[in-house]
Amino acid sequence: MKENPGDRKRLPLLLFATLALSAVVIVVSLFKFTKSNSARVTEINREYLTDNAVRIATGIDKEISQGYANIRLLSALVSDNLSSPEFDVGSVSHLIRNSVFDFMEFADTEGMDHNITGGVSDAHDRKYYLDAKAGNSGMELILVSRATHETLMMFYAPVTFDGAFAGSLVGVYQASNRLTADLKTSYFGEPALSYLAEESGRIIASSEGFEPGKVLYIPDLVPDEATKAQLKSSMVSGAPCSFTLPGNDVGGCMVRLPENGYYLIQIFPAEANVRMTASANALGYVLAVVLLAVYMVLMIALIVFYRNKQRQLTEAKRAAEIADEAKTKFLFNMSHDIRTPMNAIIGFTNMLEKTRGDDDAFRHCVGNIRTAGDYLLHLINNVLDMARIESGKATLDDSSVWDANRFNDSLVTVFSQEMDKKHLTLTRTFDIEHPDVYVDTTKLEQIYINILSNAVKYTPAGGSITMDVKELPSDRPGYCLYRTVITDTGIGMSPEFLAHVFDEFAREKTTTDSGIQGTGLGMGIVKKLVDLMNGTIEIESEQGKGTRVTVCLPHRIADSEALRAAEAERATPVDLESFRGKRILLAEDNELNAEIAEVLLEELGFLVEHAEDGIICTDMLSRAAAGYYDLILMDIQMPNMDGYKATKSIRSMNDPEKAHIPVIAMTANAFEEDKRNAFEAGMDGHVSKPVHKDELARTLAGLFGNNDAA
Repeated sequence: MKENPGDRKRLPLLLFATLALSAVVIVVSLFKFTKSNSARVTEINREYLTDNAVRIATGIDKEISQGYANIRLLSALVSDNLSSPEFDVGSVSHLIRNSVFDFMEFADTEGMDHNITGGVSDAHDRKYYLDAKAGNSGMELILVSRATHETLMMFYAPVTFDGAFAGSLVGVYQASNRLTADLKTSYFGEPALSYLAEESGRIIASSEGFEPGKVLYIPDLVPDEATKAQLKSSMVSGAPCSFTLPGNDVGGCMVRLPENGYYLIQIFPAEANVRMTASANALGYVLAVVLLAVYMVLMIALIVFYRNKQRQLTEAKRAAEIADEAKTKFLFNMSHDIRTPMNAIIGFTNMLEKTRGDDDAFRHCVGNIRTAGDYLLHLINNVLDMARIESGKATLDDSSVWDANRFNDSLVTVFSQEMDKKHLTLTRTFDIEHPDVYVDTTKLEQIYINILSNAVKYTPAGGSITMDVKELPSDRPGYCLYRTVITDTGIGMSPEFLAHVFDEFAREKTTTDSGIQGTGLGMGIVKKLVDLMNGTIEIESEQGKGTRVTVCLPHRIADSEALRAAEAERATPVDLESFRGKRILLAEDNELNAEIAEVLLEELGFLVEHAEDGIICTDMLSRAAAGYYDLILMDIQMPNMDGYKATKSIRSMNDPEKAHIPVIAMTANAFEEDKRNAFEAGMDGHVSKPVHKDELARTLAGLFGNNDAA
């Protein structure tokens, strides 16, 4: 079959168009979601602003009214205590000292003002003297006191003796201090700007302190005539009125004090609304990232598929038809397998909003989201593993000491719940002389977990599985050969499918038909990993009877010193108490990843400081005192300066203590060559994302040398 050059040109355009269309759909959906969320948060904040302004205005109104009531009461008490028309401050000092006013004065019949400290001033032309002499009580507002340079509220009432005017009693509120404290308020940690003004617009007090001489008239702050008219109407009716301001979606609120004729004007802090809106929209960003990840999986899968297809174009027409059929089945299965966990993630995320106050329902939703996310991550890893193996970049790292007995026990633990649910019987036999060998743990686990997973998935309820492990002699000195035979009584495979069992995306029954999840990548990965380890794999199967998989792998036998070290490492628990008080500098450009890492580290007992890129990280370290930071967790892919360059810059610092600070790579680059690159750059360890708390604790404990028994 000849290759059509037009297909090769159209393929990149098709992939790009699909990805671009998907990105547009996601961006438009995210825009609508965030716009709706922003409007909802703004409206809630506007209601909260109005309620809070009414509450503050009511409190100030009561405080002023209480001033009127208190001065009348005190004037009556002073009148009752006078023994002669001549006022004596000392005779009523006990009443004055126990009053609620900041200080008090008394104007005698001649208009001379006396205070409790003995000071005397002329008040014959003051409102509080003249009104009281006429038999009235009230309040005189002094915007800027000549003596104290602050705003004063002077409440006054007449004092009488035998029915005749004996003077004016004055109680003073230091309004600048009292009202500034009353006006101060904040919304979600951000201070709001508040004013108390007369009907003329003249400011009496401000939350930021007194502003002498400033005239504020709220309608002039709004751009449109309709809002101005609404504010003017509110000034007449006394009803609360909200208004908008340029650059502030929530705006402000004006409330009239019903008893005393003043206006409270409060402006919501724009920063608080922006932060709350960003927090409310975080869920939308997470969903957008998940959706983009799904489409990336599809794109990667398509690239892998077409790469295989191009290698098969020189084969017979039947081979090309089989490949095309495999592609169609894979895309159908992949779409279903991705949509299944995505439906769970989106559905249970929506349910989270309805479970507030119900802890059990909340935990149920979070657990299901985590399970679906784990499956999606497994799916992505399978596709990426296949792509990496196909590219020839996969290598072995057989430096870990592997305990065959413990590993087989852990396999049973991994699948025990599923086997119990299906009432499967597992029988194991071991004939091993050297249970401790050097292996690439990750790849070896991948082989056996894939094989055993298929046995569990495709064996009907009540069936049985056997796992026989036998050590065979090896022609190579210092090596042994493990032969592992896994047999099940499952549904088996047809001879036609058995010939293609190691093909990528090969599945004899789809997920929809069998009700069993899978992508058809597992056995293809197993075959390539076994080949990479210079081993062999054979599969025998018969439909309706079961399947037998035989894997033979050579392993280097671990020496006694390495064995003791591995045993000591496995037996020693991590002492979390030794982490407490240690300070970690976290270099991470992604805010979501940084927040997750900070929470994990703080749960382990660390103090955490965050740097947004490599330049900021090195600058923070250079500015800090030697020994201030105990360790650096370094992301690799960051703007301005990546993790490799940042580490090399740190290692070249003049201060020896800073230059030798432990640096651990914490990155989504999780392949073996990525780990080697980290060590070559001068790093001391590697932790892959998504970060698991236990793995992170073990890595840090090993680096600090503090994994002693607690």
